[in-house]
Amino acid sequence: MSRKVLKKGLNELMVVLVLIAIAIPVAFVIQSWLTGQASKTPELPDLAATASVRKQGAGVFVTLTIVNNGKKLYRLMVNNQSPSIVLSTSELITPDKVFTGDRVIDPSVQESLIDLEPKTSTSVVLYYATPGSGGTPVEVMLKVIDDSGNVRTLSVSI
Repeated sequence: MSRKVLKKGLNELMVVLVLIAIAIPVAFVIQSWLTGQASKTPELPDLAATASVRKQGAGVFVTLTIVNNGKKLYRLMVNNQSPSIVLSTSELITPDKVFTGDRVIDPSVQESLIDLEPKTSTSVVLYYATPGSGGTPVEVMLKVIDDSGNVRTLSVSI
């Protein structure tokens, strides 16, 4: 009697088990890699600002748009030192008037704080009479204070 040897391929169940055994470690490797990549994504700075300039007669209006991307409340300090405008002649001046919403602030007379609420943008207009040097604005420097009392200086190029 001779035995007939049948050649069989892999059982379907074995194929499924092998595929699962390969897929699970690959999934863990991909998950680990994606987690590492997510931690490298750059975060937006808490505060960002843009500026534009408009000359009108003997005066200059600098419009600032300040965006608070963070979760904390910040306040823009308005006084005889902040905000300050750097002119192309390297002269540092403070605005004659600061406009925000329905408020007009004279920094030389009063100190004030302008709220920069989280996840919002705030527009502030700085007005100054053109100085004798005639320099054009190239940068605005702002001081902001957070709810912990920490003061930060923002610099915005124009």
